[in-house]
Amino acid sequence: MSSQPKEQKFHSLLYSALYRYVENNDTKFSEVTIEKDVEGRRADIHLDSNLTGSLVIEVKRDDISPYDKSVIKQARDYTRDIGADFFATCNSNDFYLFNYNDEIELQNVPYNYANLRPINLSDPELDGFVPQVLAGIDHLYQHGKLPGQEKKEQVVGLLRTFHSTIWPAYKELAEQKYQSNEKFINLFDNWVRENDFTDLSTDEQLETAAKQYAYLLTNKILFYEVVREQTPEPIEPSDGKKLQSLIGVSSLDFLDEHIRRRFDEIVEKIDYEPIFRNSDLFEQFPHNKKTLQNIQSLTENIEQREISGIDEDLLGDVFEELIPKSERKKLGQYYTPPTIAEAVSKWVLDAPAEHELPEILDPASGSGTFPVEVYTELQHDYPDATHQDILDSITAVDINKFPLHLTALNLAGQNIEEEIDTLHAYHASFFDIEPESTMLTSVRLDNR
Repeated sequence: MSSQPKEQKFHSLLYSALYRYVENNDTKFSEVTIEKDVEGRRADIHLDSNLTGSLVIEVKRDDISPYDKSVIKQARDYTRDIGADFFATCNSNDFYLFNYNDEIELQNVPYNYANLRPINLSDPELDGFVPQVLAGIDHLYQHGKLPGQEKKEQVVGLLRTFHSTIWPAYKELAEQKYQSNEKFINLFDNWVRENDFTDLSTDEQLETAAKQYAYLLTNKILFYEVVREQTPEPIEPSDGKKLQSLIGVSSLDFLDEHIRRRFDEIVEKIDYEPIFRNSDLFEQFPHNKKTLQNIQSLTENIEQREISGIDEDLLGDVFEELIPKSERKKLGQYYTPPTIAEAVSKWVLDAPAEHELPEILDPASGSGTFPVEVYTELQHDYPDATHQDILDSITAVDINKFPLHLTALNLAGQNIEEEIDTLHAYHASFFDIEPESTMLTSVRLDNR
């Protein structure tokens, strides 16, 4: 196995793929250079052209966000000093192509995003990605704007980048705390048993916990901002005031506590308790300067992008698409194709109901694919039913708290403008529930 660091390997493969494609195909690009000298500094990759726009690509390690302000600034400065037209930033997970027009705030620079995770680090796969990059550069040069891309995909890109760059730090911090903090050790071991992760090695358990925590934090930041943008109208907090921003603290040292208070505030003034309450383990997860900087960057980016423009259907898609299908089983979540969920939901709802709204139980809800599909069908069949009416007709149970959190997130997100009183999401094994049970207060996700 090669000892070459992944960043260098990806850097070399990306350069080789670009070089090979330009050499072997009739393109508008004349030369591809690696480590091009820029006044004593080195730009990672430079694509030159006399017929279309030239591009600088800044390549980073996987634990460095290609959307970080310092990375964007570095690529912008290389582009200016070389005299290139455009720039892109990337690591082996994420690729951003920017259209910079002297924006003061770098987060306001328009961009297109590409997810590189499905791409194998083999030459043929990278070759398939290269024509997309070259076409994007030419479109930007010819039309003065980037090719069209859905806002949802751009938002998902930001969230994917945040998660990929922050969970390795959480893993290392958790590993350190697991070796020295008795309370954390007990909470972690209980979490392992509760979620049936005992067959995993300690390293795999720590990685799973770090990824789960990073996903939960990502979801909560996004959901909070979607709600915040719609306060005090149409969503009205109990004090009638707009929810406070997640950004704006004077020092990173206060950021963790500031965000905790904001999450407590939304629960107190509006609700959404199932979404913003952590498990005991995740309440104890440690932070350091790197994780806090990543959180600050994400909150700034999300707030400046005005996420509320994404409607509830797209918001659900964002949460669903954030976690790769290949990773869901490792995290205790199984994937059901939407077409199957739709067919089964229609079949279930065809049965006669004893009440005006049928009562539906999902005994293993996962991320909520079936409950959300049922919600959609009921909303269509019962147009006068309120958001709470429909939620009251759906009961979700799952033995794993992480996917159950996603169920709560997806159901609450179906209509964030309408206040909810109860969400029937239960953290339990369906096989431990007695048939006559009506309220499972000891295992309710929102502790009511």
